[in-house]
Amino acid sequence: MAKSIKSKSVKAEVEAATVLLLGESDPRELVIEGEEGEFFDGDTDRHTPERVAATAASLLRYGQLQRIRVVDAGARGLVVVMGRGRVLAARHIIEAGLAPAFAIKWEKIDLASSDAAFAMLSENTIRTAPNEMNAARILRAALDKGTPREEVETAAGGARALDAFLDILARATPAVQGALESGRITKSAAKRLAEQPADVQEKALDTVLDLAAQAEASEDGKVYREDIGRKAAAEVNPATGVGAVTNSAVEHAIRDTKGEPPPPKDATKGKSKSKSSGPKAPPAAPPAPVRDPKLVAADCLRRARGTVAGPTATPEERAALAFSSAVLDFVVNGTALPKAMRAKYGHLFRSLTGEGDTAQTDAA
Repeated sequence: MAKSIKSKSVKAEVEAATVLLLGESDPRELVIEGEEGEFFDGDTDRHTPERVAATAASLLRYGQLQRIRVVDAGARGLVVVMGRGRVLAARHIIEAGLAPAFAIKWEKIDLASSDAAFAMLSENTIRTAPNEMNAARILRAALDKGTPREEVETAAGGARALDAFLDILARATPAVQGALESGRITKSAAKRLAEQPADVQEKALDTVLDLAAQAEASEDGKVYREDIGRKAAAEVNPATGVGAVTNSAVEHAIRDTKGEPPPPKDATKGKSKSKSSGPKAPPAAPPAPVRDPKLVAADCLRRARGTVAGPTATPEERAALAFSSAVLDFVVNGTALPKAMRAKYGHLFRSLTGEGDTAQTDAA
């Protein structure tokens, strides 16, 4: 059974597919999915005549260095999954009379024909679509052809991205779609406009296109609006020469059109905290640590006994040992310190145990 594409990387699935057969064919006999429809039209920026001619020259000079990948589509023939550019270049070689014949080497892979068609669309068209609107049309057409939605979502970049594309196609006015196609607004801005009534879309878009025109006419290629902030509301894309409007500018245009007030600004944003005129209050004292009784007892012994113990101990050492025993008795049994010992070692007792005088005066 043919393997179906389910992973996030369509290209990885195609590359990992099992090779069933090696062969070669006249490039004119190979099928490029959607060649006569909207899919192929959307890929013209990638396979321009200049690029096709350059690839053809490379094929003639160095030969075909890597096989293309195809899948058997039954009566339709072999469908190109990877390597469309080389097929187009090989056709150009024959049609331009650069060589009497030129066979394309291929490897047939184990992929369902429907998956192969979608893989070709995804790798060769959707990912290289010259603009967002073209990608939206391709994705819509893929769904209409019966491609599983989860696969189209993968090609679109996720479910939310696909929904945005479809929403723009279904609800955006032709003018908004044209602005997206020309690169004057982003997909996010087009989706935001598509959420508005048609009259709001048109009026807001007029404001947006005016900003784009101002940016294109300015010396530095930028235009600013005081209510938007320090960033340019529109800026010329150096690659295309088109004034592209920011999403913030589009949002402001929508609000202005609907007569809505601008969103409240954060009063504390960008401002340092005010300093108090009065004296600073001292920091609160940390809570007294709760000591483990066993650690307290061990500490008492270490301090009281020092390094000398046994029958040769001095009276002072014996008194210290007695004190350590009394502390242990307090920790283990709750017995208060004797009065004589409390008078002599009370301060040490309190520092070791954290207990106050009241805890010690309860004993007889």
